[in-house]
Amino acid sequence: ARAASKVAAQDPSIVKNTSAVPGTVLEYNKQRGILIQTGSGVLIATELQWQAKKAMDYKSFMNGARNFIGTVLE
Repeated sequence: ARAASKVAAQDPSIVKNTSAVPGTVLEYNKQRGILIQTGSGVLIATELQWQAKKAMDYKSFMNGARNFIGTVLE
């Protein structure tokens, strides 16, 4: 399984809104992954898993979660 990375935190060209509440899904970048605000930067999620479901890559996840951008994860 691949881990998510925090490289976007050092690349402001990737993320436009870094003042969002931690846990906010900021955007879907087709080349990198799903950008999620954390308390100290931005996390790029490349693999996600719904509770009690199999893990999937970010592109497959977004195919089934069209209104995911703007969601605040808990």
